[in-house]
Amino acid sequence: MNKFTKLAFHRSTINKAIMISLSVGTMLNLINQGDYILQMQWEKISVFKAFLTYLTPFCVSTYSTATALMAKTF
Repeated sequence: MNKFTKLAFHRSTINKAIMISLSVGTMLNLINQGDYILQMQWEKISVFKAFLTYLTPFCVSTYSTATALMAKTF
């Protein structure tokens, strides 16, 4: 396993990414599907879009943290 992968899967990197994903993903879901959520129109909410809305900040945070740690170690 290369150094980037080790840093990306390090516990602190994952924990940070989860926290960022939960906060940013929740805000984005409220922006994108908030009207359906507030009106409790559950059948109109796209679960796939909601999943991607949380996955995207998780991936960005993981990549950013691992890249920053790589730059710091060299």
